[in-house]
Amino acid sequence: MAETARLLEYHDLITSVIAALDARDTYTASHSFRVAELTQQLCGFLSEQENILIHIAAHLHDIGKIGIPDAILQKDGPLTDEEWLEARKHPIVGYDILHTMPVFYEVAQIVRHHHE
Repeated sequence: MAETARLLEYHDLITSVIAALDARDTYTASHSFRVAELTQQLCGFLSEQENILIHIAAHLHDIGKIGIPDAILQKDGPLTDEEWLEARKHPIVGYDILHTMPVFYEVAQIVRHHHE
């Protein structure tokens, strides 16, 4: 439970970082906020700890897009096969960003597998 409480301490920072990501990727702007809101509605039957964990992961699920080139994120028109392969790396990049901090380890696992 202590880790979950620590996650909540980071909530404002997380929303600021995601707002910066939304500014970079206008195609999916506010997507992470909508996903986080939806998870709150869908996860009401879970424990408070699980609900918080999933809510934070929902905010951060696309954080790996920071590592995807602008030419791909902001491309007008369809992506090539190679560009899709690059874009699909964002869960791994997100995991790599988050997993080194113990408080984000479980969140990193969810981020890594959010397209599974």
